[in-house]
Amino acid sequence: MSSSLITVENVSFRYNDEAVLEHINLSIEAGDFLGLIGPNGSGKTTLLKIMIGLLKPIEGRAFLFGQPVESFTQWHKIGYVAQKAGLVSVRFPISVVELVGMGGGGKRHIRKALEAVGMEEKQHALIAELSGGQQQRVFIARALVSHPELLILDEPTVGVDVDSQIKFYELLKRLNEERNLTLLLVSHDVSVVAHEVKTVACINKTLICHGNPHQVLNGDFIQKLYGKHLRMVVHEH
Repeated sequence: MSSSLITVENVSFRYNDEAVLEHINLSIEAGDFLGLIGPNGSGKTTLLKIMIGLLKPIEGRAFLFGQPVESFTQWHKIGYVAQKAGLVSVRFPISVVELVGMGGGGKRHIRKALEAVGMEEKQHALIAELSGGQQQRVFIARALVSHPELLILDEPTVGVDVDSQIKFYELLKRLNEERNLTLLLVSHDVSVVAHEVKTVACINKTLICHGNPHQVLNGDFIQKLYGKHLRMVVHEH
């Protein structure tokens, strides 16, 4: 039986007459921490929308947990943290525990989700009073309430300071390793993501590379992804 939680087969997509994605084949396996990376306008968000059924490809198919995405119904298995989810207006008067409760589940599940992200002591604070990094932890807690098997994060560190980013990635690693939560992280920040994830998939209309970041993110792959002017060496740490 396949362990793939997400599979896209020969997926292509166009906006009007412009090719956005061309013949993408990609699988995300249970237990992986995959970074979907590429420059702005490379098709990352489009591919993500196809993966979860928000867009229909002009060619190819997408599957979730082995089922065609168009007939998938077990959405409790997937947690989603949207781009800029943590940037909450100070005029939005909702507490941490109220926001996490919007993910479903009773008080015990809410408490466990907050404990998992280290925010239990802030449960009665207003979400708008928290830092950007703290807010993102709360939005992850909301996604965790339904006990998902897959957590998708779309550019989760936009607007988050560097120190908070370090703690944020430590949290993601812990969720992946200790809870065996499969993670899909979408980002344009190659230099950061390459140090944090287990696997990378590099997108720029086509799938440029897919594999261990320390093996694939050098030389020709980066030049294909970002152009010949950029070369990055990924260091072990």
